[in-house]
Amino acid sequence: MFPSTMSWTATEEIRRTWWGVITLDRQYQWYIEETGKVELKAAVDSLKGALALIGNSWKVGEKYCRILEGERV
Repeated sequence: MFPSTMSWTATEEIRRTWWGVITLDRQYQWYIEETGKVELKAAVDSLKGALALIGNSWKVGEKYCRILEGERV
């Protein structure tokens, strides 16, 4: 059992996961842009796939995918 300070609702957990995906995506993209190394391109593609799945339920995921593709939102 978690202490009361650590008991999260499902919504909070999803929000934390969502921000984790966004953060990782940006860090991987930054690394690729700064170093010119493409080792993490597959990871970025996987994260974009996760964002697309999130976008099926949450419009924010869909909008973020469009931002990554360079579209105006």
